[in-house]
Amino acid sequence: MPNKFTKEVITIVITLMTFAPIWGQNIRMQKYFQEQSYFPYRIGDKWGFSDGFGKIKVSPQFDRTFPSPLNSYDEYPMVVLQNNAYFFWNKKEKNRDTTGYKHIKQDYPLGYRITPFEGEKFCLDFRKKPIDCSTIFCGGSYSGSDFHFYKVGNKYGIAYNNFNLKKIKLPAVWDSYNLPRESAFAVVESNGKKGLINKLGKLIVPLHYDEMDYLNHSAVLIVKYQDKYGVINKKNEVVIPFKYDSIRREHGTFRAQKGNLSYYYSPVFIKLYQEE
Repeated sequence: MPNKFTKEVITIVITLMTFAPIWGQNIRMQKYFQEQSYFPYRIGDKWGFSDGFGKIKVSPQFDRTFPSPLNSYDEYPMVVLQNNAYFFWNKKEKNRDTTGYKHIKQDYPLGYRITPFEGEKFCLDFRKKPIDCSTIFCGGSYSGSDFHFYKVGNKYGIAYNNFNLKKIKLPAVWDSYNLPRESAFAVVESNGKKGLINKLGKLIVPLHYDEMDYLNHSAVLIVKYQDKYGVINKKNEVVIPFKYDSIRREHGTFRAQKGNLSYYYSPVFIKLYQEE
């Protein structure tokens, strides 16, 4: 008869055999996405594109390049600036359109607002097909999170919408909260410090931070600590150091401001370039 230790080893082996292919597939998918993506990359005064690992895909040759919310899809063009004109740059053909515009504004998720040098403004979708500018924005529908907060006096606690847990309420101990839509996590505050809890009320990122911005459907948080901003993951590990005056998300990249300089990081936290 196998002893308790043997049973535990067998259980661990079976678990690893079951989930290792899934973990490996996720890693491969992330690697593929970063390799397929196009991010602005700067050398000197010229701009090109790199992948998420900082490998150059288009050599710096433009006056400016711009990030795109759909930068990993070959059929969707990028936008570049050259000689005071905006152009579309095509990934498949690896060339720039001949038609330049006074301005191109990307409006996620539906397309571009085009200002030509002559004539009326118009709009294109992300495949450069004409669309009605009044439909370029679209609203999302949300089913909501599977838990919500209730208030007792000046404190907040968790209650559940989930059918199996709907009668459960956790103690009201938080001074404030921020619950993104369709999220399994919430930012909570106590005594002026913020942390992150899961839907069971467990504190997974401690109450250490003065500010915390949880990026929905993301594994990271933009936080402020000792008057500096950085980025951490849900294990409270620093992925972008605490040395910036501000950090914000821009089309898949992180823009970190320090004085007059802006530093751009890829989704895997590799510093791509800096600009004044």
